[in-house]
Amino acid sequence: MLDDADAGTFVEASGRPVGFVFQNYRLFPYLTVAENVAFSPRARGQGRRAARSAASHWLDRLGLADLADRKPGQLSGGQAQRVALARALAGQPELLLLDEPLSALDAGTRLDVQAELKRHLADFTGPCLLVTHDPLEALVLADRLVVLEGGRIVQEGTPAQIARQPATDYVAKLVGLNLYAGRADGSQVKLTGGGAFVVADTGPAR
Repeated sequence: MLDDADAGTFVEASGRPVGFVFQNYRLFPYLTVAENVAFSPRARGQGRRAARSAASHWLDRLGLADLADRKPGQLSGGQAQRVALARALAGQPELLLLDEPLSALDAGTRLDVQAELKRHLADFTGPCLLVTHDPLEALVLADRLVVLEGGRIVQEGTPAQIARQPATDYVAKLVGLNLYAGRADGSQVKLTGGGAFVVADTGPAR
């Protein structure tokens, strides 16, 4: 719980069970990779030894152990992204927030890191909220999508549902579909710009 206005309860940011991966990662430039990851459990009140142990665990798990003594300026974009994720997870969050986690990567690195991130998120047991403007990223990483258009929710569902039945022109363009306006007349659809096509009836499902 973050706060409860009725009960007059407020929880400091350091005590909230939320992990956050920033768009540009926001690693502390003066700390090593290991110190960056250990910062999260330290901020949650763990002692130095416990924080170092937690950091070591997540560095191993995300394949970062060899980079423990490096500073953020010595990392590639993909490595920095993994360090940011390790730092968020080291604090044992119950909720994980990802703000455009791949936007700082170049196109050549992005697909590889996207696949890697999907593997790591599969092991996270709590809810994860991903904010992205990239439809492919959303379709690949998310179990459920909420599409905003003009600040309003226009559709929500699984990636497969939204890809099959986009609710608006905007959603159709996001998933790479072309829409044709027209009017149905029996088995025929007459297109607004001219032309028509027939909707085939395949009969009842067997």
